[in-house]
Amino acid sequence: MRASPVTVRPFSALLGAAALLTAAKFTGSLYIAEGSSVRPECTDFGSSVQNSTGSWVQSAAPAGAGSTPGMLGYMFWAAEKPATRGVTTDPPNSCQGGVGAGATAFAVPVPMPALRQS
Repeated sequence: MRASPVTVRPFSALLGAAALLTAAKFTGSLYIAEGSSVRPECTDFGSSVQNSTGSWVQSAAPAGAGSTPGMLGYMFWAAEKPATRGVTTDPPNSCQGGVGAGATAFAVPVPMPALRQS
């Protein structure tokens, strides 16, 4: 499954009226399973949205609020089995090739330290 095309826009354009929220305190959300299919975010980091937008997430300008570039990161939804009739993210659909590979590619420390405050 290929990731949907992603349009990368300035951080302030994404937030609209909430543009004064500093990028460093903003978390993007992605589903890893949806309906009857597991998304690339779970199984294929190379074709995932997190891979195609990674450099932007790390460098999004604060847009007038805060001083630290980059978003807080991504939060992943629908792990395990999000619906009775939905697909599971248990093996063979484990997320090691998607979320796990992304954690390695972006050097996410485990366990994570305290989140930045600025």
